[in-house]
Amino acid sequence: MNIKKIIAGCAASALAVSAMAVSAFAVADGEAYVQFAGGDWLASFYNDGKEYASYNDTVKITGNGSYSVTLHAVASFTDESTGEAATAEGSTDLAFAALSVPNGEVLFPGMILTIDSVEVDGTEVALEGVPYTSSDDGIETRVNLYNEWVSAVPEDGRVVGGDLSKCTPTALGKSIGAWKTMTINFTVSGIE
Repeated sequence: MNIKKIIAGCAASALAVSAMAVSAFAVADGEAYVQFAGGDWLASFYNDGKEYASYNDTVKITGNGSYSVTLHAVASFTDESTGEAATAEGSTDLAFAALSVPNGEVLFPGMILTIDSVEVDGTEVALEGVPYTSSDDGIETRVNLYNEWVSAVPEDGRVVGGDLSKCTPTALGKSIGAWKTMTINFTVSGIE
């Protein structure tokens, strides 16, 4: 194979990878995923139709039982030396994190998502308080893991057993250091 073909092949591969680096990733109704913003706001993911470098390994809720989802944090930024858009795997700390299920309140009324564990890069992180299930809009089901903008458990907050006294919207904590993946293991209950 001559050098021109090798260079052309490498250039085509690089172009294909860079085109995939930031893409729209839509989460379907009834699939659990992690929405988040990294502490420096360079890595994030929301199910809002916009393009994000970060992506999720989602899971379809099919009924009561145990599930896991994994978020892959990828930072998007402008390379100061070239002025071009760039991406890098990983993030630092958290500005926001939540386990969410689009249209969960409609599809599964009364569903409770109980966080069994949170793993950051494969290592379990201790929670400081009890996360609770709720919804900001009456449509998407959410468990805030770190949300400093919520000051109290909302009226629609729910947990197994009903005791919300130890619940918090910041159970995960903001300072988790540098990380690449976050896996949330959880149990679904309350589905009729």
